[in-house]
Amino acid sequence: MLEEDRESGQPEGTAFVRRHQFGRYLSAMVQQHSTWSATGSAITHCHDKAIHADWDEGGWRIQLDSGDTLSANLLCLATGNPELRLPATLTDCRDALPGLIENPFAPGSLAALRPTDRVLVVGSGLTALDTLSTMIRRGHSGPIDIVSRHGMRPAPQGRNPEVLQKALQFLPLEAMSNSLLHDRVLTLVPEFLRIPADTASTGKLRRWLVALRNRIANGQAQGDSWQAGFDELRDGVWQLWPTLPLDDRRRFIRHLKP
Repeated sequence: MLEEDRESGQPEGTAFVRRHQFGRYLSAMVQQHSTWSATGSAITHCHDKAIHADWDEGGWRIQLDSGDTLSANLLCLATGNPELRLPATLTDCRDALPGLIENPFAPGSLAALRPTDRVLVVGSGLTALDTLSTMIRRGHSGPIDIVSRHGMRPAPQGRNPEVLQKALQFLPLEAMSNSLLHDRVLTLVPEFLRIPADTASTGKLRRWLVALRNRIANGQAQGDSWQAGFDELRDGVWQLWPTLPLDDRRRFIRHLKP
């Protein structure tokens, strides 16, 4: 993959592979795994829409829009990222803003921009940074303003190759047969996020936040990356989220999600 995308290499020895190359890699991995003799597993891609799911003692029954039914022992809801859309406050004035670009990833969406145009980018997440870098690469010289509700931007990734390797935990395909990734997800909740069962559920979200920040600080003091704590949280979030009271879930969506 690096041979096909030589510009992804960085002077210090790291690499930042572009999305279309990473997408090709993932597609190839899925195709290779679809009939993987090492595990006896197989993947069947069903082009349909699931409209209902029921559980009984025999497992899951998933009803499809076509009228067919699928049976399964496990059901995984992998909804992915939502399609890019305008904030509600801008939806009504879409027609009055001829220079509005709703989806910067759409082919040719940035073609109408002139190099000297003044550009306002709403939001400062990774999509904003991708759009900004694309405009700069195309030689944009006009002023660019970025606005954000929280005035935040993505934290930089580590520059040390050894730290990156440890944080991202790249595994060769043959190593996956020993269920390393499977075990990571099904393991116990990370020690630093465990709260005694007799502790009151109120304030649990705040205690997790403090614990995560402490985990990051302690890890960085030992030469670890800030992503390590998030990786551990990510692997256990399916066990943690259902235990949060509704008020804490709402608080997370309003304040901590960014």
